[in-house]
Amino acid sequence: MSLFSAFRKPAWQSSNPARRLAAVSAGNDPDLRAALPRLALEDPDASIRREALRRCDDLALFASAMKNDGDGGIRHWARERWLAAVSDGRIEADDGVLSLLEGDELEQLAIRHGSAALRQRLLQRINRQGFINERALADPDAGIRLALVERIDTVAVLERIADKARRFDKRLARAARDRADALRLASGDNAAQARRALALCQSLEQVMREPMELDARRARLASHEEEWRSLDAEALSSELHARFAGAREVILAQLQPPPAPSPEAAGDHSPEESGPGVVEEPPPPSLEEIAAQTRLQAELAALAEQRAREKAEQEAQQKRVAERRAGQHALLQSLEKALDDGDMAAAGKSLADIDPALLAQSDQRQWQSLQPRLRELRAWQRWASQGARQRLCEDVEALEGRGLHPDALATRVRELQQQWRQIHVDGTDGLDRRFHAACTRVLKPARGFFEKRDALRDGYRQTLDRFFADAHGALGAARPAGDVEGNDATSAGEIETERLLALQSDATGHLRQLDRLAPGDRREAADRLRGLLDRIRPVLESRFASVEKERDRLIEAATRLSGETNGKRLGVEARSLNQRWQALGKGRRGRDQQQWRRFRAALDQAFANLDAARRENAAAAEALHAQAEALVAAIEEAVAGSEEQAADAAARVRELRERWQAMNIRDAALGKRYDDAMTRHRLALERVKARQQREQLLALIEQAPAAGSGTDEGRVAARALVFEAESLAGIDPPDDEREARRQWQLERLQARLGGGAGVVDLAGLLARWRDLAGVDAEDRRRFGERLTRVVERSA
Repeated sequence: MSLFSAFRKPAWQSSNPARRLAAVSAGNDPDLRAALPRLALEDPDASIRREALRRCDDLALFASAMKNDGDGGIRHWARERWLAAVSDGRIEADDGVLSLLEGDELEQLAIRHGSAALRQRLLQRINRQGFINERALADPDAGIRLALVERIDTVAVLERIADKARRFDKRLARAARDRADALRLASGDNAAQARRALALCQSLEQVMREPMELDARRARLASHEEEWRSLDAEALSSELHARFAGAREVILAQLQPPPAPSPEAAGDHSPEESGPGVVEEPPPPSLEEIAAQTRLQAELAALAEQRAREKAEQEAQQKRVAERRAGQHALLQSLEKALDDGDMAAAGKSLADIDPALLAQSDQRQWQSLQPRLRELRAWQRWASQGARQRLCEDVEALEGRGLHPDALATRVRELQQQWRQIHVDGTDGLDRRFHAACTRVLKPARGFFEKRDALRDGYRQTLDRFFADAHGALGAARPAGDVEGNDATSAGEIETERLLALQSDATGHLRQLDRLAPGDRREAADRLRGLLDRIRPVLESRFASVEKERDRLIEAATRLSGETNGKRLGVEARSLNQRWQALGKGRRGRDQQQWRRFRAALDQAFANLDAARRENAAAAEALHAQAEALVAAIEEAVAGSEEQAADAAARVRELRERWQAMNIRDAALGKRYDDAMTRHRLALERVKARQQREQLLALIEQAPAAGSGTDEGRVAARALVFEAESLAGIDPPDDEREARRQWQLERLQARLGGGAGVVDLAGLLARWRDLAGVDAEDRRRFGERLTRVVERSA
């Protein structure tokens, strides 16, 4: 490498972007390091700006670049580096910094930052419910997890959090369960009321057992009474009412202890000195005894209620028997009157309603006296019905072989049997045997059909029994502890809505298929199915109302999005609202469709407004693009002249460049045209400057004074000066002066080692040539030509 190369422009200042990029990427020049911040913000090449930013690693430069750089890729890259610095704690996350973050960036920072206080501030700025639900389980700080649970208003989400947290954070699980119970209480859920009532009873019994100051015990009792009054009394069982009242009475007794005996009453007598009539008072019962007595009272109250119900049922049964017993005498009188009148129909009707076991003692004798007349009546009935019985036998026998459907055949046989029973009297004769044998013979071919149908009915009855068992098992599993048997109206509170809807649908389907059961089983099955539906329906109605209310809130949130102009944020919020909508589950079908149409209309309007805003922005961008294109054309026109005109156009180009930078255009093609025009302008100015510098240097050579008589010292000095200039330009001397050149280099090296003058620039060297004396005309001409070659080479 020649010595003259030290005067060349450094590579990081080269006009070639590739050379500048290589130098900026790996160069260690102190001047380069000092210039890196300026290059990071001002270099026209985006790749060089990014490399300079990387090497500077200055957070302030990152912040400036992510807001002001003209290249979108650099802005995105700088923002990522800046966000990483915020996450690592290298940038203090004050309110100003947090205001620059978008929704997804806030969420990422809330996940990655190590400071719990900052994460809590970030979470306060985030309202996306799905993210809040996720961080309530995933945040490493227990306090933040507990605070996030208080921001969740969905019972199903709280239950899921409680179920997952019980393995690693019992406080969080308990807080989630308490929050879910509070929401159920606020919605009027009967199961939640019963659970809260049981918890109040247990807590009040704990207050009753624990030793504490009277004021503290009185305050605890007052708070429990106030909360108990806020519950729905009709939703609580009598056992819970009795349990709470018993514990309350015990605490009231504790708050009013018996007064201490006065000295006059006590005296100084010992027990031995007390008279025979003095009886010592027993000690007061312990808290355990009081609690056991309270529980016993509650159990006795429940038992008393059961016994009262049994007694009422027994009395009703006795009343019905007494009413029937009282009616037997009137029936007996009606029978006697019908026999006296010879009215066989009325006599038969009265006889069918009489129960001899219910007759009084006085009526028994009358009943016995009527027996001969009854036998006579039956004989007359048998004789009178002989023809009708003969006809019924013939009708039954006529059914054989007619090919009727088994149901039609059985129906006809039952009708004939009913008629037979109506005219049949006691005793068995040939017609009776003939009729029953014909019935058996007619029904025998249909027996296989009926057996198969009975098997199918038995199978469906078993299916129905399994359905009832599964349904009651599912509903009963949700019954809260302490709830009394039979409080099934609230036992479905914990079952998922989908399961309840499935149970309701299955029960309705079974109601429509009751003809698959035997006729005698249909009424009971219908009553059980209707009872099951009555238990499910109020729970579903309550949940549907809650879903409808929550969806109204989502519709309001979707309506508020109509003014959103950030497409990314609008997409995130719309997706979050959709997910929350789907998570709510099913509601009333008709109302679901109405709300869904309103919800979709609100979101469609928001996106329509966004499209309109984007069209306006696109129109504004198109107009700005047209202005920018005209501006670039003006710059190209300004730099299209000759090199001599470049200097004249510099002010105009500078004005156009400032206008271009103010527009902040993001168009690659226009940017390339702008960069090319500015590069041409800069190169033209550099060429003009180089030519002017060359002319100045040549002028210095020409400005030497007229030659006089030469001297050896002048000639040696002139040759040394030429050697120095040629060494700077990397030009070899003539062959006859090579030895002299080598000798000069050695002397110069010795001078430098001795602390001599250093290297000067070419202009200073030529100024010395101009002032040099003692050089004749020939040497000045010959050396001047060599100096001219040096200038030509350097330019």
